[in-house]
Parts: sequence; C-alpha cells; structure tokens
Amino acid sequence: MKIRSFFQIVGISSTMKGFSLVLNFLIVPVYLKVLGASNYGVWITIFNLMSLMSIMDLGIGNSFKNSLIKLLNKKVEKNVISMLISTAYIYYFKNICLCILVCFLFIVSKRLFNINFYNNSEVIILISICLFLIILITNLCNQIYIAFELPHFIELKVFLANLLNYIFVIIFSKYNIKNNTLILVILSYTLTIIFMNIIFTIYILRKYKLRISRWEFERKYIDEIKKSGIGFFLIQLSGFFLFSTDNFIIAHFFKMVEVTKYNLTYKLFY
Repeated sequence: MKIRSFFQIVGISSTMKGFSLVLNFLIVPVYLKVLGASNYGVWITIFNLMSLMSIMDLGIGNSFKNSLIKLLNKKVEKNVISMLISTAYIYYFKNICLCILVCFLFIVSKRLFNINFYNNSEVIILISICLFLIILITNLCNQIYIAFELPHFIELKVFLANLLNYIFVIIFSKYNIKNNTLILVILSYTLTIIFMNIIFTIYILRKYKLRISRWEFERKYIDEIKKSGIGFFLIQLSGFFLFSTDNFIIAHFFKMVEVTKYNLTYKLFY
C-alpha cells in the first residue's frame, strides 16, 4: 500500500467514524422519545444480547480473512479466491440456518403447548436473534474489504446504515407511532445493516470479478477456516465479558430504567 493511499484511507475512515459518532449521539433522544425510558433500557439490553451473538461465528470471520489474505499474497487465480469466499459463506450459512431453525422450533413448541408469551419480551428477543444471525452472515463482506486493503469502505457502510436507521427512527417519531415501537426499532436497526451489507458485498464481488456459488464450494478450505478460529473465538468471548456484561447485571438486579440512566451516562463521559 502506498503512503498516499494509506493517508487517504485513514482520512476517509476517520471522517466516516466521526459522522457515525455524531449520528449515535443524535439518535439517542429520538430513541427515548419513541421508546420511552423503560423500553430504551430493554433495547440496550437486547443490543448487548445481539453483541453476544457476534461471538457465535466461533472466530470464523477472522480466520477466513487471514486465509483470504494468504491467497491474495500468493497471487492465485480469481477462481481460487472465489472458492474460498464461497466455502466460507456456504459453511457459515449452514450453521446460521441451524441456529435460526432452533429459534423457530422454540417458538413453535410454545404454541403447541399453548403457552402465552406475547405479553413479554421473548418473541422480540427471538426475532432479534434471528435477524442478528443474518447480519453475521452478511458481515463476512467486512473481512473481504480488509483483505483487499479497503477498510474505509467498511466505515462508509456503517455510516450509511446508521444514517438510514436514523431516518427511519425520525419517521417513527414524526408520525408519533405508539404501538410495537420496540420491534420497529429492532427491525429498522437490523434490516438497514443487512441491506447495506448486501449492497457492499455485491459491489466488492463485481469490482474484483469474484462470485459466491455453491458450485465453488471446496471442503478442504473448511478445516483451514476452522483451524485458527477457536483462538479468535476466545478473544471475542473475553472481550464481550469485559465490555458488555454491565447492562445485563444492571437489568437483572435493577429496573430497565436504570439501564437507560447508566447507558446515557456511559455515552457522555466514556
């Protein structure tokens, strides 16, 4: 990477991060208006639960990135790179589908046993888990951008997703929507991320004339991807317990309103 390109990437990444940070502060009062203090506390707790779900990739994402960088350094044919990308996506997709199936079986079992769970947050949590599992699949494009030395595109993608989510939440606020606001906020947050991930995945594949196809699946790459994945998984797990368990502890011992107070203070002074 040339020095000039390096400073351009750093400049663009910093700018996009700055814009995203501003949006994160601007959206908080809108969230409070739409959700209220108690539901905002629920949303923050669910958000942390979804962060916990990010470790369910078992380090596959980082391991896939390292394998892709190795192939790029060897300057192999594009069809070989397509094989690795296809294998990672298909392998990941199968595991995520299994997790989603378990979630839906849980919902169906409650219906079969005539258990009423619509008055609590169980359905919302299950929907959040399913949507975030889909985010995990589409997030693999981040590793492709890093491998091709285009990390600033990730920050651009995050900013555009945040901007789109901010617009939707503003619309909820303007129309004074009172019913199902929590599920609408969750859908807005997750679907905007999924949408931008898909758009940026299509862009990077077309840019380098790569493809994701089940015909490109190569089982030999699965062992390579899983090989160093467990080490990354342990790092992700320790990071979660270090930085994300505070909201769960507060939610367990106190009211959801206290989660809101803590989170707002944390955003302002951390």
